[in-house]
Amino acid sequence: MREWVFKQTDKALAAELAKECEITDFTAFLLVSKGLCDPFEVDEFLSDELILQDPFSFADMQKGVERISFAIENNQKIAVFGDYDCDGVTSTVLFYSVLKQSGADVIWRVPAREEGYGISPSAVKELKEKGVRVILTVDNGITAFEAIDFANKNGIDVVVTDHHLPNKELPNAFAIIDPKRADCPTEFKDYAGVGVALMFCSALLGEPLENLIYSYGDLVAIGTIADVMPILSDNRGIVKHSLDLIKNSNRFGIKALIEKAGLKKEGFDTYSVSFGVAPRINAAGRVLNPDLAIELLLCDNEAKAKELAQKLCEANTTRQQLEKDILKQAYEKLAQNSSMVNAPVIITGGENWHSGVVGIVAAKLCETFSRPAIVFSFDGDMAYGSARSVDNASIYDIIANNDEFIESFGGHSSAAGISIKLENLKKAIVNIENSAKKLYPEMPFNKVEITCKLNPKKVDLNIVSAQKALMPFGEQNEQPIYALCDMVIKNITELSGGKHLKITASRQGEQTTLNIMKFFTSKNEFAYKIGDKVDFAVTLESNVFNDIERVSIVAKDIMPCNFDTKNVLKQLREYQNFKYFGDEINLKITRQNIADVYLNIRNLKRICANEAELMFLLGESNFLRLRIVLDILFELEFIKFTYNGKYNIEYIENVMKKDLAESSVYRLFC
Repeated sequence: MREWVFKQTDKALAAELAKECEITDFTAFLLVSKGLCDPFEVDEFLSDELILQDPFSFADMQKGVERISFAIENNQKIAVFGDYDCDGVTSTVLFYSVLKQSGADVIWRVPAREEGYGISPSAVKELKEKGVRVILTVDNGITAFEAIDFANKNGIDVVVTDHHLPNKELPNAFAIIDPKRADCPTEFKDYAGVGVALMFCSALLGEPLENLIYSYGDLVAIGTIADVMPILSDNRGIVKHSLDLIKNSNRFGIKALIEKAGLKKEGFDTYSVSFGVAPRINAAGRVLNPDLAIELLLCDNEAKAKELAQKLCEANTTRQQLEKDILKQAYEKLAQNSSMVNAPVIITGGENWHSGVVGIVAAKLCETFSRPAIVFSFDGDMAYGSARSVDNASIYDIIANNDEFIESFGGHSSAAGISIKLENLKKAIVNIENSAKKLYPEMPFNKVEITCKLNPKKVDLNIVSAQKALMPFGEQNEQPIYALCDMVIKNITELSGGKHLKITASRQGEQTTLNIMKFFTSKNEFAYKIGDKVDFAVTLESNVFNDIERVSIVAKDIMPCNFDTKNVLKQLREYQNFKYFGDEINLKITRQNIADVYLNIRNLKRICANEAELMFLLGESNFLRLRIVLDILFELEFIKFTYNGKYNIEYIENVMKKDLAESSVYRLFC
């Protein structure tokens, strides 16, 4: 369950903005809802002109450019050292291509995942043996103290280009170009690694950024979208100007990847990159070798490109199965250790879990439990972990406060990598959980930010047209979500063999009927029935069928009417802190409370629901009370009960009568 947050938008200000900027009223309303109120900012946001930062506004840019230029002029061998994810791969291809065309003696090197993230002393030694005089890192290096010191001792200069958060101290590199440096004056800070690489290439070549984007914008946009960077400011300009370059790319590799992935050119957008292109590039580094992805993007032979693209598609299928298997094991482990399900950070791991997918599994657990998650792969005497976090909670800060037991660590607020010796893992987990509680006494929840409520009568293509001005959508420039409130469900139809649902609904007393799609939900998983009153959180899109354009309404979330998500989720966190940390709860449970819940469970027999659905089905207005009652019923063996992000409850037939006083939980709250 996610918290619904309704944006408060000044309609009068939006009306003024519409007149001043000569845009539609609803487009202006959407812009104001995103915090864009100044006409100058709005004109810049909507402009087709590419406005980017000055590359030389980065700290150390001049110094780094001079060192690479000297290497080119003096035929010193340069090694581009990248990373195995999509951002690192596109960064490596960009730098290698630019340096090669500049006449540099250049090679590239990306570590396989089992080598670990970032440049290492062993990699430096290998490059030294190949005659490398300068190492140019991309998407890594900001915390590579040991490797850079080793390079310095061996007469190799290291120029770091990175976008990750630095430690308090910087490594002793020749130059460090990273917008996250505290002393970096560049105004925009949220570039992907490939965005920083683009800036460096522009400074190195003395070439306007617009020209470079025409040549390399497809690579930069793919890396930026894949690394979930904010689609704002420079990133928005790059992505906006580059989507067509991806769709119509001259690179044999990208063309082959789009074709093999079955992506359509019509409607090609950031979603196509996020869920079509990027996962296949990432799959090389996750389950095969990242070199294959680099070879694909550098490939100048159409037949070879198709062969490599096919390998990446097959690797992605393998990755999906590995992810599915490990996620299943993760749920089983959490079920065996119920206390961890109530922890402020969900932490689990397994022997030799594939390091290439633990990050995806962490993201799934984070989404399922609406808390930060860390998933470890145990290998020998080490635990290698990948972390993901919820909105407004920095996993970087949570982990960074506990470096006593950590061998290596790096990342940013929403994602991080960590390695710990197995002998220290239990102590590290305790520290991480305590750190999370201290920083976030009430851990934030993932949110559904709702732009406004819509009257069903007003749902038409005009809204879809108005929101197109805000595209491309992505991180921090999300597609608008609207609320359709007080809707009565008229019909529920299964589609695609029961895989999806079409829900027909209308506002009570009104004639307008809407068809709302609920993807990846079967009828058995749907908690509501015909006649129920609910609120829908939806997106609106254009759909063309038989040459007729219509509005497509897609449900992103569904709640009982007027449901107070904030209060219920607050009670959920209170319950979790009670179970995990022993925090006190001021609550009284009566026999009647228990009887009411039990009778409803008996009538339903089986339940699979989130918090809102559970309260709706069991007719309970207080979630904290309901959750304690379920613990009592489970303790007395009146019900079977498991929790994996959904509450799975089963009524047990013909149970022996028991005194409620036999329940330790009941005695605590009676």
